Amino acid sequence: MDGSAPIHDTYRVNRGGNGTHHQVMKGLAALRRHDVDVHILCTVNAANQDHGAAVYRYFRDELEARWMQFIPVLERATSETLPLANRGWSAGPSGQRLLYTQRGSLVTERSVRRESYGQFLVESSRSGCVGTSGRCSCSCST
Repeated sequence: MDGSAPIHDTYRVNRGGNGTHHQVMKGLAALRRHDVDVHILCTVNAANQDHGAAVYRYFRDELEARWMQFIPVLERATSETLPLANRGWSAGPSGQRLLYTQRGSLVTERSVRRESYGQFLVESSRSGCVGTSGRCSCSCST
Protein backbone atom coordinates (compact mmCIF):
# COMPACT_ATOMS: atom_id res chain seq x y z
CA MET A 1 0.00 0.00 0.00
CA ASP A 2 1.36 3.39 -0.92
CA GLY A 3 -0.85 5.71 1.16
CA SER A 4 -4.41 7.00 1.19
CA ALA A 5 -6.63 6.32 -1.84
CA PRO A 6 -5.59 9.31 -3.99
CA ILE A 7 -1.90 8.52 -3.50
CA HIS A 8 -2.16 4.72 -3.67
CA ASP A 9 -4.35 4.75 -6.77
CA THR A 10 -1.86 6.85 -8.76
CA TYR A 11 0.12 3.76 -9.78
CA ARG A 12 -1.77 0.86 -8.18
CA VAL A 13 -4.44 0.12 -10.75
CA ASN A 14 -6.16 -3.03 -11.96
CA ARG A 15 -6.41 -4.24 -15.57
CA GLY A 16 -9.30 -1.87 -16.16
CA GLY A 17 -7.15 1.10 -15.11
CA ASN A 18 -9.10 1.65 -11.87
CA GLY A 19 -7.45 2.29 -8.53
CA THR A 20 -7.06 -0.67 -6.16
CA HIS A 21 -7.12 1.06 -2.77
CA HIS A 22 -10.66 -0.16 -2.06
CA GLN A 23 -9.58 -3.73 -2.84
CA VAL A 24 -6.62 -3.46 -0.47
CA MET A 25 -8.94 -2.15 2.25
CA LYS A 26 -11.30 -5.10 1.75
CA GLY A 27 -8.34 -7.45 2.08
CA LEU A 28 -7.16 -5.65 5.20
CA ALA A 29 -10.62 -5.98 6.76
CA ALA A 30 -10.65 -9.72 6.00
CA LEU A 31 -7.25 -10.19 7.61
CA ARG A 32 -8.31 -8.29 10.71
CA ARG A 33 -11.52 -10.34 11.02
CA HIS A 34 -9.25 -13.37 11.34
CA ASP A 35 -6.87 -11.68 13.81
CA VAL A 36 -3.95 -11.60 11.37
CA ASP A 37 -1.18 -9.19 12.39
CA VAL A 38 -0.81 -6.88 9.39
CA HIS A 39 2.44 -5.31 8.26
CA ILE A 40 2.47 -2.53 5.68
CA LEU A 41 4.98 -2.54 2.85
CA CYS A 42 4.95 0.90 1.23
CA THR A 43 6.82 1.66 -1.94
CA VAL A 44 8.05 5.24 -1.97
CA ASN A 45 7.57 6.58 -5.48
CA ALA A 46 6.97 9.85 -7.32
CA ALA A 47 3.34 10.00 -6.15
CA ASN A 48 3.99 9.80 -2.41
CA GLN A 49 7.61 10.99 -2.09
CA ASP A 50 6.59 14.48 -0.93
CA HIS A 51 4.07 13.21 1.64
CA GLY A 52 6.14 11.21 4.13
CA ALA A 53 4.41 12.51 7.27
CA ALA A 54 0.92 12.18 5.79
CA VAL A 55 1.55 8.64 4.55
CA TYR A 56 3.01 7.59 7.89
CA ARG A 57 0.12 9.13 9.87
CA TYR A 58 -2.43 7.51 7.54
CA PHE A 59 -0.94 4.09 8.22
CA ARG A 60 -0.51 4.68 11.95
CA ASP A 61 -3.68 6.61 12.80
CA GLU A 62 -6.28 5.56 10.26
CA LEU A 63 -5.20 1.99 9.52
CA GLU A 64 -3.75 1.46 13.02
CA ALA A 65 -0.69 -0.24 11.55
CA ARG A 66 1.98 -1.26 14.02
CA TRP A 67 4.61 -2.35 11.50
CA MET A 68 5.63 -0.47 8.37
CA GLN A 69 8.39 -0.79 5.83
CA PHE A 70 9.28 1.90 3.30
CA ILE A 71 11.22 0.87 0.21
CA PRO A 72 12.25 3.10 -2.71
CA VAL A 73 11.00 2.55 -6.25
CA LEU A 74 13.87 2.88 -8.71
CA GLU A 75 12.80 1.63 -12.12
CA ARG A 76 15.82 1.60 -14.36
CA ALA A 77 15.61 1.97 -18.12
CA THR A 78 17.78 2.67 -21.12
CA SER A 79 17.37 5.65 -23.42
CA GLU A 80 15.64 3.29 -25.87
CA THR A 81 13.16 1.86 -23.35
CA LEU A 82 12.49 4.97 -21.23
CA PRO A 83 9.59 6.44 -23.28
CA LEU A 84 7.70 3.14 -23.21
CA ALA A 85 8.64 2.48 -19.57
CA ASN A 86 7.27 5.89 -18.55
CA ARG A 87 3.89 4.86 -19.95
CA GLY A 88 3.88 1.83 -17.64
CA TRP A 89 5.14 -1.71 -17.74
CA SER A 90 1.82 -3.24 -18.75
CA ALA A 91 0.49 -3.42 -22.29
CA GLY A 92 -0.70 -0.09 -23.61
CA PRO A 93 -3.30 0.69 -26.29
CA SER A 94 -0.84 -0.32 -29.00
CA GLY A 95 -0.42 -3.71 -27.34
CA GLN A 96 3.28 -3.01 -26.84
CA ARG A 97 4.54 -4.40 -23.56
CA LEU A 98 7.92 -3.77 -22.06
CA LEU A 99 9.22 -6.43 -19.71
CA TYR A 100 10.75 -4.67 -16.74
CA THR A 101 14.46 -5.30 -16.24
CA GLN A 102 17.12 -3.68 -14.05
CA ARG A 103 19.14 -2.34 -16.95
CA GLY A 104 20.07 1.16 -17.93
CA SER A 105 21.36 4.30 -16.30
CA LEU A 106 18.08 6.25 -16.45
CA VAL A 107 15.04 5.98 -14.17
CA THR A 108 11.34 6.28 -14.95
CA GLU A 109 9.13 9.20 -13.94
CA ARG A 110 7.54 6.94 -11.29
CA SER A 111 10.86 6.49 -9.52
CA VAL A 112 11.51 8.30 -6.26
CA ARG A 113 14.17 10.99 -6.38
CA ARG A 114 17.14 10.28 -4.11
CA GLU A 115 16.73 13.45 -2.03
CA SER A 116 12.97 12.94 -1.83
CA TYR A 117 13.37 9.42 -0.43
CA GLY A 118 15.62 10.81 2.29
CA GLN A 119 13.13 13.57 3.06
CA PHE A 120 10.29 11.03 3.16
CA LEU A 121 12.18 9.05 5.80
CA VAL A 122 12.94 12.19 7.80
CA GLU A 123 9.28 13.28 7.73
CA SER A 124 8.02 9.85 8.78
CA SER A 125 10.54 9.67 11.63
CA ARG A 126 9.55 13.13 12.86
CA SER A 127 5.94 11.92 12.87
CA GLY A 128 6.77 9.26 15.42
CA CYS A 129 8.40 6.45 13.48
CA VAL A 130 11.74 6.08 15.21
CA GLY A 131 13.01 2.52 15.44
CA THR A 132 10.79 0.40 17.64
CA SER A 133 8.32 1.97 20.03
CA GLY A 134 5.35 0.50 21.82
CA ARG A 135 3.12 1.58 18.95
CA CYS A 136 5.05 1.22 15.72
CA SER A 137 8.23 -0.12 14.20
CA CYS A 138 9.55 1.07 10.86
CA SER A 139 12.10 -0.48 8.58
CA CYS A 140 13.60 1.52 5.75
CA SER A 141 15.51 -0.09 2.91
CA THR A 142 17.92 1.53 0.51
